[in-house]
Amino acid sequence: MEPVICPWCDTEIVWDEEIGPEEECPHCNNELKGYRTLQVQIDSVTEDDEQMSRYEETVEQVLDQQEEVPECMYCREYMVLAGKQATAPNAFQPNAPEAVGQPIVEAPFNVNMYVCTGCFQVTYVLSAEDRQKMINRLSR
Repeated sequence: MEPVICPWCDTEIVWDEEIGPEEECPHCNNELKGYRTLQVQIDSVTEDDEQMSRYEETVEQVLDQQEEVPECMYCREYMVLAGKQATAPNAFQPNAPEAVGQPIVEAPFNVNMYVCTGCFQVTYVLSAEDRQKMINRLSR
């Protein structure tokens, strides 16, 4: 039988196989069964921890290579650049405010797609070239 760790005092509980599992921790006398007990496979937790550690290391390497590192507006984690998306002229209908007299952004243009490394929200930001075009257009 596998050893059990008491969730209250973190003590390993070893019981007699003939008697069966304990209902209370012999060290702290807290209940071991019911809604308060969580059974966890140690091997899978170790694997998950190792995978998460590798994930975090790789994310750090990717972020170090990015020119821009935006923060997620939901959870404040850093976002990785997943790629660029091009918008074709016929796939975008621009808005032309009266104050400007022309569209603020016209297709074709590119957006950078960033993915949050914490909550995996996706954010799109105009590419640097298209930001400059927008600034030039609005500063005339």
